[in-house]
Amino acid sequence: SKPPAFLPISTSICLLSLFFPVYNLPCLLIPYKFTMAACDTRFKLNTGAEIPALGLGTWQSQPGEVARAVSHAIKVGYRHIDAALCYGNENEVGQGIKEAIDAGIVKREDLFVTTKLWCSYHARVEEGLQQSLTDLGLDYVDLYLMHWPLAMNPKGELGFFRYADSRC
Repeated sequence: SKPPAFLPISTSICLLSLFFPVYNLPCLLIPYKFTMAACDTRFKLNTGAEIPALGLGTWQSQPGEVARAVSHAIKVGYRHIDAALCYGNENEVGQGIKEAIDAGIVKREDLFVTTKLWCSYHARVEEGLQQSLTDLGLDYVDLYLMHWPLAMNPKGELGFFRYADSRC
């Protein structure tokens, strides 16, 4: 299938240490032909792990299209997939990852998967992580970020902010 003219990507400024958080920049639309060379750029983290400089952002992806977008992105060279519980689409993100692995395009260890702890899970970190792992269909994620530093609604509801299109 023909790739889209533009792919949404989420870029991360990788200042990972105990003192510097990772900031996710807004989803950008970058011409397809310029992204593939950048997919090979990686930053070495203080743990020794390497994070790809560019990743496919999945925020506000259309339901029913996320799995195909993730699978296609992996097929064309993306190795960093950025997800979050609050996006409400981690099941489809996981389907796209599974499709790429099952097709032999990559192995799980070739991918760098990021997801985020939602604000209502600050007192229940393991539960939030387990929910994301279950939804993604993965045994582990490579980076687990705190989505926002402020705790919200610790009684158990997700408490996503709703926009006009009723997604997070």
